[in-house]
This record gives sequence, structure tokens and C-alpha cells, in this order.
Amino acid sequence: DAAKRLAELVESNDPERAISLYQTAIDAGDIDACSKLARLVYKDDRERAIELCEKAVAPGDTDDGAFVLGWLHEKDSPEKAKGFYQLCINNKNCLYNAPNNLGLLVQDDNPERAKKLFQMSIDAGDPYYATNNLGKLIEEEDSKKALSLYRLSAEAGNKAAFLNYSLLAEQNHLDGGKAEIEAIIEKCPEGKRNEFGVIIMTRNR
Repeated sequence: DAAKRLAELVESNDPERAISLYQTAIDAGDIDACSKLARLVYKDDRERAIELCEKAVAPGDTDDGAFVLGWLHEKDSPEKAKGFYQLCINNKNCLYNAPNNLGLLVQDDNPERAKKLFQMSIDAGDPYYATNNLGKLIEEEDSKKALSLYRLSAEAGNKAAFLNYSLLAEQNHLDGGKAEIEAIIEKCPEGKRNEFGVIIMTRNR
């Protein structure tokens, strides 16, 4: 546990040391360190990352380990990814990200389910991805609500939402649409996120 806590402290500045410390924690029986180590090694060793997360999920981790497994399997095995994201949701874990990611995987075949999933992530506090994704899905049926969602996402720093907002405002002949989006850009926070959608830094411009 001490090794894991130290790894968390040094991870951003010394990832190699963090990798060693997380492995020490795992060797000492700290299963929670598995998914943390997986996040650091997946780019160089995807198979090791999967094995680490599977080790975490085996004794019942339905939180971080299951979420990272879902993310790692999205491209090569989307059905597996859906299962892991659903596991998170069923156990009320990772609700900020898992419903949104699952929504993206099911939106083509089941848009109504996707809407509910995006809303679930929004309700859990995601102003960035899910708001933009839900806006895109409902744009044709409810442009007013879509504009509102795009604005929320843009104000959270999502650059794709800036474009979606301005295009939809222009299509609906809204006065001041371009000026308004420029004002949003000026005051929005800039968030850096890793590939898992986790905010690692936020500041005001």
C-alpha cells in the first residue's frame, strides 16, 4: 500500500519509477495497483496491460480494472468492450466515463439506448464528452437542446463542440452565433485529458 501511494505521487514526473513501485505493490498483493500500472504500460505493452486488468477484475474489481479493459478492447473486440463497460455500469462504477463510451459503441444500432447512456454520464458529472455526443445524436430532432449541450461541452473545453455549436447556430440562422462561440472560447477552461478521458489538468485561459 505504501508503494502504491508513493507511485501515485511520482507518476506524473517519474513514470518509470512509478511502474516499478506499482509492480512492487502488486507483488505484495495490492490488486488495486494492477489497473494503475496498466495505464502506464499499455502503449508499450498492450498485452501486459490487459493481463494486469484481468488480474484486477478476477477477484471482483468492477471499477477501474473493468473500465480500462473496456477501453483496451474497443477496437479489436467491441463486444468484449461493451461487456466490461456494462459491468462498470451495473456496479455503479466509472459512471462518468463508462456509459459515454458504451453509448458510442451502441449508437449506430440503438440510438435510443445511446441517448440514455450519454445522459447517464452527464448526470454523473461529465460536461465534456457526453454532452457533445448527446447533442450530436439529437441534433436533427431537437436543435435547441443540442445547442445547449454543445455550449456546455464547449465551455468545458471540448473543441469539437465549438465547431458543432457554431455550425448548428449558423444552420438555424441564429444571430450572433459566431460571436457567441468566440466568447465561449475566450472564457472556457482548457482541459488536458489522457486517452481514457480522465482530466489531468484544467486551467482558465
